[in-house]
Amino acid sequence: MEKLLRLDLAKMILDNPDTEIICMTDSEIVASDDYINWLSQIDSHRIDEYNCELGEERVWFKSDIDEMIDYIEDDEEITTEEATKRAKETKWKRVIVLNIGTP
Repeated sequence: MEKLLRLDLAKMILDNPDTEIICMTDSEIVASDDYINWLSQIDSHRIDEYNCELGEERVWFKSDIDEMIDYIEDDEEITTEEATKRAKETKWKRVIVLNIGTP
């Protein structure tokens, strides 16, 4: 399975050479500041789009746009239709996402 994951990731990178790669790190890996380095591995990867402009300390992925719509609707006290429009008008950046977890 790991070999297939690596081969698929390599192909994804080669097929999308201009696409930035970002890592999303599981909080279990960096839950403590006792150490300088942590052992981790790539659990999964995908092509997605993200945005960090809405809400503090939160990365929004287009694949999870429903969560973003709910947040906008509650935070700004607007209708679902208005929140949906706002979410869809958001500036998204296309990236390769590496989900990092514990081995």
